[in-house]
Amino acid sequence: MISAKQGVESWSVEEHFTSQSPYEPERNGEHISWILQGTQLPGPGKERLQFRFIDCWCTDHYIRVQRGNESMRIDLPDASAERWALVQHVMQRSGDLPSPEVIHFRPGRYTYAELMNDTDFDELEARLAKRLKEAENASYQKQLVELEEYYRTHPPTPPPAPPPPPLPTLTQEQWEAEMAKQPGLEKVEVDRMNADTVWVRITGRVMLDGGCASGMPLFGVEMLTDSGWVQRIPFDLTQMDCGMPTADWDQHVVMMPPLSWWVGAHQPEGHKELATGTYRLLFVGGNGKEATNDAFSIGE
Repeated sequence: MISAKQGVESWSVEEHFTSQSPYEPERNGEHISWILQGTQLPGPGKERLQFRFIDCWCTDHYIRVQRGNESMRIDLPDASAERWALVQHVMQRSGDLPSPEVIHFRPGRYTYAELMNDTDFDELEARLAKRLKEAENASYQKQLVELEEYYRTHPPTPPPAPPPPPLPTLTQEQWEAEMAKQPGLEKVEVDRMNADTVWVRITGRVMLDGGCASGMPLFGVEMLTDSGWVQRIPFDLTQMDCGMPTADWDQHVVMMPPLSWWVGAHQPEGHKELATGTYRLLFVGGNGKEATNDAFSIGE
C-alpha cells in the first residue's frame, strides 16, 4: 500500500509492469500500465488517499507518481523473497491488518524498500494502522448490533421439515410383478453385418447399460453348439446409474461393439478368441423378459 496526500495541483498515480504470467503466455513481454484510484483513509486529520498495487507474475514492476511536470518512480521487487520482506515489515507494525506505508513525494527514482524504511514517517504509519484497526473494530461491532436487531425483530427460523418416509422395500415377487407391468421388446432383428460387427434394429422398450449419455443396450452373446445355445460370455445384467435405464425405440438401428473385441475384453486368458460359428445376441426388455435376434454367422 501507498498513502499520499491529496494536493491542489494536478497529479496521478500509475502502475507499470511487464507481464510474465504462466496463465497468459501469449501476453508475456507485454508492457501493461493503468491509473490507480485512491481510497480515502478513515478518521480525522489531513485528507489522505491510500493506493493498492498488485502482486503479479511480472518484471520491471514500478509505480509512477506524476505531480505537475515532476515525476517520482518507485521500483518494486521482482523476487518473491523480497516481496515477502515488505509484507513482514507491515505485519511487524500492524499485526494481521495491512496498513499503508507513508511515502513523501520527491522527484526521482527510488526503490520501495528504501522508501518504506524512512523513519520520518514511522509515527504517522503507526497512527494510521491504529486508525484502520479502530475502523475495522467499529465496523465489526456495527455488524453485531445489526445482527442482534435482526434476530430480535424477526421470528426464529422454523425447523427443517422431516424427511419423507422411506419407500417400502419390495420383495422379489413384488419386484417381478412391477417389472411385468412394463412394456417389453417387440422385435429385435439383424439389420446388417460387417465382419464381426452387427447392426441390430430394435422395436419396444429395451434395458440400457446406464452409462452417461449412453444409448447402448445391455446384451449378451450366445453361440450355437451341439447341445444348443450357450452363453459365450456370462450375461451381466448390472447397470450403471449415470444414464437412462431404458429406452423406447421404434425400428431404431444400433451398431453393436465388434464381437471379437467384446468377448476378448470380458473373458480371461485362454477364452478370449471368438471361434468361427453361429451366434445370436440376447437383449432384455423393460418387463425383464429376454429376446434374441436371428442367428448370424461369423468366419464361415
